[in-house]
Amino acid sequence: MDPLTVGAAFAVAQASVGAVKEAIKLGKDIYQVSGDLTKFFSAQTQISSELKKTEEAKKQSLQENRHQDYYQLTAAALDIAIKQKKMIQDEAEIKTLLIWSGNGDVYHAMVKERLRMEKEQALAESKELFEKMVKEKKKQELKELQTEIAMIIGVVVLLVASFTMLVRWGIDKGLWASGANDPRIVYQTQRIK
Repeated sequence: MDPLTVGAAFAVAQASVGAVKEAIKLGKDIYQVSGDLTKFFSAQTQISSELKKTEEAKKQSLQENRHQDYYQLTAAALDIAIKQKKMIQDEAEIKTLLIWSGNGDVYHAMVKERLRMEKEQALAESKELFEKMVKEKKKQELKELQTEIAMIIGVVVLLVASFTMLVRWGIDKGLWASGANDPRIVYQTQRIK
């Protein structure tokens, strides 16, 4: 979370609100203030996004037992939440001004479009998160499969080594004859020559 980003977004939003209020009071057309409205709502979205990121970072710092980070993030989240509350009040003022200036339909269309776009963004983010989770799961499954294969290879090598050692031990103890010391093989070899 970057405090400068939040501060800059808040400053842009406040300047935009002031410009919109002044323009509407002077009787300017809605199209003349559309740029300032866009800046305001863009800044509002940016601050809301930063608040979400800060809340996630707070949760993560608690899980990782980083209390110092948690306290700093709590202070940052409080600052962002206060700014967000002010921006909600500013939006209510803008709404009232637009309605009283005969542009309520523009405000309602904008809210409807913003909600649609937020839904699209949330859907895209959830798809991205799902794909990331699937990729991580496949990665984990591959790692587990590699571990299983390594264990199987280890067991096979251990069995082969154990069998070889057992045969060698049996030959050394005379329990099994190696081909060179077996009288039957020696006899058959001599007969063939």
